[in-house]
Amino acid sequence: MLIRVFFGFREGLSPVTFLAMGLPVGLYLAAMILAQALLGRGLHAWTTAGWLVGLAGTVTGTAFPGSAVDRATTGFLSGAVAAACAFAVLLTVALRRWPAPDATGVSVTERQTPFSTNPVL
Repeated sequence: MLIRVFFGFREGLSPVTFLAMGLPVGLYLAAMILAQALLGRGLHAWTTAGWLVGLAGTVTGTAFPGSAVDRATTGFLSGAVAAACAFAVLLTVALRRWPAPDATGVSVTERQTPFSTNPVL
């Protein structure tokens, strides 16, 4: 109803279209959480790469033929899936590279922090 009132869209949307537009919201929320984990590890370039993969998925999804609603729905869904999958893979790789602690709790290998320990204020 709000779509009709605010945008003058009289055709209405099917339940399948609402599902296809609602599912990406959850996927983008998951992608944001995974992106924060990458940022927490200091992997800013990887985070940028993940969002660029999501953007490429959105552009690819909107390139398919169809009505404006179909193209927007497909682009939104494909971008969300691409971003969430990219961040899941990137975070998996990042966590596998994390040095394991020994029995005393000290990391086995010398860990280098990806950021400055003396920030400029």
